[in-house]
Amino acid sequence: MLQIEPQKIPGFYGFPVLTLSLAVAAVIRAAPHDRFRWISIVVTLAALVGISIWQMRGSAAATIVAAPIFSACAATLWLARDQRRKLLLSALIASPASFAASGLIARPLIDRIVQPQWTMAGQDAASSCRAVSNLAPLAVLAPGRIMAPIDLGPGILAATQHSVFAAPYHRNNDGNLAMMQVMLAVPPVAQQMLSDRRVDYIVMCAGGSDQMEFGQLAPDGLAARLSCGEIPDFLEPLDLDRSGKLVAWRVRQAKSAP
Repeated sequence: MLQIEPQKIPGFYGFPVLTLSLAVAAVIRAAPHDRFRWISIVVTLAALVGISIWQMRGSAAATIVAAPIFSACAATLWLARDQRRKLLLSALIASPASFAASGLIARPLIDRIVQPQWTMAGQDAASSCRAVSNLAPLAVLAPGRIMAPIDLGPGILAATQHSVFAAPYHRNNDGNLAMMQVMLAVPPVAQQMLSDRRVDYIVMCAGGSDQMEFGQLAPDGLAARLSCGEIPDFLEPLDLDRSGKLVAWRVRQAKSAP
C-alpha cells in the first residue's frame, strides 16, 4: 500500500491507531481496579493493528473493534456531562470515513512525500478479458491444463472444460505461485517448469495489467517476452480471438529420447 496507494493509509490505519493511543491514555488515567480491563483492551487492539500491518485486510477487524473502544475512551477521558456535543462531534470527525477522505484530499502532498513506485492499472472485466464471453473462445481447444493470470481463472473454469493453475482463491498457494514463477522466469527455465507441470496452454490478455506488472517485475521473463511478440520455439501461437484481446499459445511437448 505504501508503494502503490499511500493515500489510503489514513483510511485503513488512522482510526485504529488513534483509538489505540486513546486507550493507552485511558490505561494511564484509569483507577487501579479498572486498569486490567483497559490493559486487555489495549493488548487486543494492538494485536489487531499488528495483524493489519502484516496483512492489509486485518485493518477491517481492527476498525470494527476500535469503534466501541473509541466511544469508551472518549467517555472515560471526558467525563463532564456538558461535553456530550463535543463527544459526538469528535466521534464524527475521527470516523474511518473522515480519515479516508483526508487521505484522498491530501493525495498530491502524500505522493510528493512518499513518491509511489507503482501505479494501479484499473480495468473493467471486459477490457481485462475477465468476462466469460472473452474467454469462451478457449472452449474450442481440446480440454487441457491452462497457465493464465489469476483473474482469468474463474472465467476459464466457467466457460470451458479446461483446468487452471491460478485463480483468486486464498488457499491456492501452489497453483498461484507456479503461475507467477512461470511468467517471471526466463524462457528456458519457464519451458522446464511448463514441462514439469504438464501445462497444455498459456493464456494472457493482450495489454492487460498483468502483462504490465510482469514486465516491471521481470523484463526478461516469459510474460514480458510474449507481450513484446517474442515467442519461444516451445510455444505455438493459437488464433482464437479475432479482436486480438485474448492471446493463447499451445505448449509444444518436448520429444522424448529414442
